[in-house]
Amino acid sequence: MHVYFSNRPFRQIATATIFSTIGDKMYDLAMLTFVSTLLNAQLAIGLVTASELIPQLFSSYTGDRADQTHKVARNLIWADLIRVILYFIVGLLFCSTLEKWMVLLGIVLLNFLSDFTGSYACGLWLPLIVKVTGQEDYPQASGFNQGISQIVGMISQIVTASLLLVVSYSFLAWTNAANFLFSCLIMLSFLEEAHSSQQRL
Repeated sequence: MHVYFSNRPFRQIATATIFSTIGDKMYDLAMLTFVSTLLNAQLAIGLVTASELIPQLFSSYTGDRADQTHKVARNLIWADLIRVILYFIVGLLFCSTLEKWMVLLGIVLLNFLSDFTGSYACGLWLPLIVKVTGQEDYPQASGFNQGISQIVGMISQIVTASLLLVVSYSFLAWTNAANFLFSCLIMLSFLEEAHSSQQRL
């Protein structure tokens, strides 16, 4: 906890991670709720589950690409922007007059792309934390980041379950996009401050 309040660059990274985690977790429950309303729901749930599991099979590849990335903060910003666009399109799909199964296939594809991008972004966070905290504070910073991400992930799913009673799927998709946008804006601020101090991040 001390490193969060004493280290501003880490505080920015950790806060951006919180919004990114909300974006990653928030829509999972909403998607499963939507597909449960379809005919042949078991097949629909299988497609959604596959779109979330397949990117994990490429985690070695995305992790290797993350390790070879030099402009880490800049690439995290691009990853957030990509997911903002993807979930904005998801919201539009839910507002469309397309048949439900067409909507499902669209969101499955977009969810796959989002999770693949998220897998790459996940590999970028820890090297960046090492750079801003140093080896001495890294264990505490990493533990804090992982712990808060798990807590935020659980809370976001509870909140999503409550929101499903009063808001539309498209609203949740756009809220999801907004979370990634907030993460992107925080990282932009972080990058500007890093440039002003002539750090290469």
